[in-house]
Amino acid sequence: MRSALIAATVLLAGAFGLRGVTLGHGGVYRGPGDTVPPHGAPGRGPGFPGLHESVALDPGPPFEKWQFWWEFNRDLFLDPGERIAAGIPVPQSGPSTSGRGEARKGGRGVPRPGAELIREIVVPFLLQTLRNEKKRELLDSSMIALARIGGEDAYVDAITPFLCDPNLTLVETATISLGILGRPRVEPMLKNLVLNSPEGCASVGKYEVPYRVRAFATYGLGLLAHAVADAGVRQEIAATLLGLIKEDRSSAKDIRVAATICLGLFDDPEQDRSLSARMEVFENQDEDEVVRAHAPVAVAKALNLRRNPPLLVANCVKKFTVAIEERREKDRVKESCVLALGLLTDPKSPHYAEVLKVLEKTLQEAPE
Repeated sequence: MRSALIAATVLLAGAFGLRGVTLGHGGVYRGPGDTVPPHGAPGRGPGFPGLHESVALDPGPPFEKWQFWWEFNRDLFLDPGERIAAGIPVPQSGPSTSGRGEARKGGRGVPRPGAELIREIVVPFLLQTLRNEKKRELLDSSMIALARIGGEDAYVDAITPFLCDPNLTLVETATISLGILGRPRVEPMLKNLVLNSPEGCASVGKYEVPYRVRAFATYGLGLLAHAVADAGVRQEIAATLLGLIKEDRSSAKDIRVAATICLGLFDDPEQDRSLSARMEVFENQDEDEVVRAHAPVAVAKALNLRRNPPLLVANCVKKFTVAIEERREKDRVKESCVLALGLLTDPKSPHYAEVLKVLEKTLQEAPE
């Protein structure tokens, strides 16, 4: 009913010559303009048409344009997730209009395209885009989309050429996409980029791997280790990341932060070594503040993956609590410790009352 009334209003506006029905990209109706017709008439004042003067009527909006349709139908499509959660039907379309094809439920109930549709329509389109497209934004998006679809070594071959692209942003996107792809064969490639080896330099076509690319490659290794089931690959990646933390003090801060974070993304087959290394980073007052600040949360996530061993959790809770209460400790490190305590503690934890007391005290003493 409301849509019909609005449509009637628009039609009447066009019939009476009211100007300015403007439909933007988002389908926003801006209403009639606030300027009078530019015709003058003697004795009537400037800007008003004379009694016998003809005035051309504005036909109003172009009703055949998609923007007009979108104005009255956009609410059905803008947030389908919320509509599904509320029990409101969501329009379904075939591949001829929206590319969805037969929908299946996934995630929180949002319809997702089926595997067959992705394999037969989406993947070929993405591969064609990577071969022929020149716009950086489309290439970026296509690499990430292809990597998230995953499952094929052939996708590695489609993404790898962008490692030596003149555009640094595309190089960085290609690097992280290889990690998202999660294929074990990319581990040596990412490792060479991280370590700035001759093979890594050859991959990017430079005498030195840019430090930002090395940081993205570090994150790529962490994502790869999170995705693969092969314990040997995860062990090799953990050794590379630990080397960045423990030995390569000359590395850029971003690279060492990435290594610290990534060790919390997967379960190292040699668990104790990675936990010890991160706790050493945390406790070393000479270490860079930003690198130290990322250690507590990374340790807490690693302990979560191991189902929170009681002795290790108790040791971390004690050390993080001391850091929070230490007035000379850096704020960034304290903030990370607070987050880590939240990850390590729940109402069933034996440390719950202790941690709650510390956090309440911190909240009361914190400056506004």
